[in-house]
Amino acid sequence: MNCKVKTRSEVEAILLNRIREFPNGHLVRRIEIVTSGLGEEFPGFNVYMEDPLPDNSTEIVEFIQIMMVTLYNMYEVSEARIQ
Repeated sequence: MNCKVKTRSEVEAILLNRIREFPNGHLVRRIEIVTSGLGEEFPGFNVYMEDPLPDNSTEIVEFIQIMMVTLYNMYEVSEARIQ
């Protein structure tokens, strides 16, 4: 059961902090949650990385996807967005 409410911006910050621990994760500059993607239950996301892309960029994106699904299962994510 979702127990805490998080805004999209809070989830983006959590994802960014977690990905920085991943190999070459420091090359990720921003993660932006968007309203469609990953099926009906979860939104999609855009990942902004430094050029050139690291060799493990696919693994980075897969890790973000897994973490985002995990966070959406842990928290009730509000649609509010801090600009």
